[in-house]
Amino acid sequence: MDEDVERIKGLLAPPLQDAGFHLETVKAVAAGPRRTLTVVVDLDESSTDPMSMEKIAESTKIVGDALDEVEIFRDKPYQLEVTSPGATRKLETPRHFRRVIGRRLEITTK
Repeated sequence: MDEDVERIKGLLAPPLQDAGFHLETVKAVAAGPRRTLTVVVDLDESSTDPMSMEKIAESTKIVGDALDEVEIFRDKPYQLEVTSPGATRKLETPRHFRRVIGRRLEITTK
């Protein structure tokens, strides 16, 4: 399954990047007859705008079009979920911090 996820990341990253998106993560889960592919997409780090529903719809079309060309879960039916990281995600990389420039943050130190 990990090889499939890496293959899917390689397939999705270029068209998403061309459209101004950043591929955060891809997670594939197969549990019994249920199969789910979750793709987390954010805007490119050059944008400080929040991820809108219109942008989610645009990225979902890009993801769906790219995945139509490949076999996933051995061509068994699966649910595709395209989402954004959300407003409450932890800021862990420099890219995450650049995306929130100009927004109000609550910072907890240890």
